[in-house]
Amino acid sequence: GGEHSGFGLNVGADFDLGTMANNSKSIPSRNMNSAAMSIDAGWNFGSLRPLVLVEYRFVGQTDEPASTNNQNLTGTGYLVGAGLQFSYEKFYILGAYNFLGAYTLTNKTSGGQTSVYSTPVGFTARLGYMLTIKISVFVEYGTTSYSKSSLDGSATDISSNKFTNS
Repeated sequence: GGEHSGFGLNVGADFDLGTMANNSKSIPSRNMNSAAMSIDAGWNFGSLRPLVLVEYRFVGQTDEPASTNNQNLTGTGYLVGAGLQFSYEKFYILGAYNFLGAYTLTNKTSGGQTSVYSTPVGFTARLGYMLTIKISVFVEYGTTSYSKSSLDGSATDISSNKFTNS
């Protein structure tokens, strides 16, 4: 249950389906899948737990590059956020605001440069059920928009045309 105090730590892994695009669609929307590892840690105050959420994600593009202007957004990234978890009996709901992180494309550009998206703003929402004291199942929704794009370290502000991962 959620009626306890003290330090709380969750370590998890999940598989997700989603999309990626930018506002202007110069990076057309495409289907993606991902596998993530996450850790959230915080202090339990009865049913509430303020927490820090850290996630590392491996993302693959499922659409053929030929259908997306020959772009492949396969990559890896991390996010850090702060949030709150509410627990009742064996159920819990978690919400976190993600404010730190980066997403790096696996494939280099045609010019041989590494492409990195940074300065994220997003959220994670999770609804879970504790099967045992150590194992839970959950559904999760998250979206993150990045407002900086870098090619080999040279950053460009893209806040008017954000790159979004949902």
